[in-house]
Amino acid sequence: MVSASYDKTVRIWDLERGVCLHVLQGHGDIVQSVCTSPDGRRAVSASFDKTLRVWDLETGICLRVVQGHSDTVMSVSVSPDGRRAVSASLDKTLRVWDLETGECLRVFNGHREGVFCAGVSPDGRQVVSAGFDKTLRVWDVESGVCLAAHLPNSQVLAFAISPQAERIVFGAADGHIYFLTPINFPPPGPAILTAFDFGLRNADFGMSPEGPAARCPYCATYFEPSAEVVSAIREHSGFPNPTSEMFDDPRLLAACPHCGKPLKFNPFFVHCYD
Repeated sequence: MVSASYDKTVRIWDLERGVCLHVLQGHGDIVQSVCTSPDGRRAVSASFDKTLRVWDLETGICLRVVQGHSDTVMSVSVSPDGRRAVSASLDKTLRVWDLETGECLRVFNGHREGVFCAGVSPDGRQVVSAGFDKTLRVWDVESGVCLAAHLPNSQVLAFAISPQAERIVFGAADGHIYFLTPINFPPPGPAILTAFDFGLRNADFGMSPEGPAARCPYCATYFEPSAEVVSAIREHSGFPNPTSEMFDDPRLLAACPHCGKPLKFNPFFVHCYD
């Protein structure tokens, strides 16, 4: 087992005996997160010192210091093939790294506040992230495109991706656990989003209190869905469990009125009343 600590160290433990095998030192501040490679030979740590470090777990040697974030690195996740890592930072970005070279391969921009959690899907094709902007986002690793953005009623605290990547399970500050499905949105294609209803608070976003609203995952701009989209969602919302036929309804396809990017709505609303 490998642990990260506020004492600025990473420790490797023998679980059978409860003995610390190595103390990995080098970070200049709190170590917030650590993730091991699938083969168990390496670990990647993320720190308040704005860096990641790649460690050899057999020798305890730091193989590489990875730099690029401009603020605290809150989370790190290693890809299933062990070749890449994805980091989340308070600088509002996620970064994909080549663990052999330390090169930053891609930067994901879209969160409006710091990002505190990142996870790679079991097939390595998508990244899921949670930010202090109260959004949960799904990204395509190769293109860097945000495939979907979900705006829950409450701040996301933690999430997990199911082994077959058919669900995201997340816990929120409202004390509930939520299940989202599906997450394997095949690129290329329209980003999937969920319309929400703040009721009278819709006016805070310059929209009518009578209708739902949405936020584009590409340009992060709020807008009112078209009457056709709203009609389709209201029709499908009468059923407790959405079916694949509902998700395939062509009336749920639209384009962002601000940036023009293609979008696809989920066949249900999220109600966000105070």
